[in-house]
Amino acid sequence: MKNFSLMMFTKETREFLKAYTAIASDNYPECIDVTFIVNAPFVFRTAWAFVKNLIDKRTADKFVILGSDYMPRLLKIMDKEQVPVPLGGSDTSCDGDHFDGGGLRRD
Repeated sequence: MKNFSLMMFTKETREFLKAYTAIASDNYPECIDVTFIVNAPFVFRTAWAFVKNLIDKRTADKFVILGSDYMPRLLKIMDKEQVPVPLGGSDTSCDGDHFDGGGLRRD
């Protein structure tokens, strides 16, 4: 999340997110129990405050937005061995293709 900026939150992006979440919640409502978004900067939390109102409350409640102090919360539900190395854990099964210094790469 270190690379997130509001410049990425265009009208096209908002429309895509709205359509995607509608399809996901209509067709796959119980596939995800919880999704953690870590290292979320203030600007992302601001964008999320807008986006979460566009989706079903039950779906929005499945997302937990965490800042840089995310590890204590993650360790409440999983072992450190399950957290990928780039996020401070010891799970080496993640190949790191989507990490760039702890932030997501823009491919």
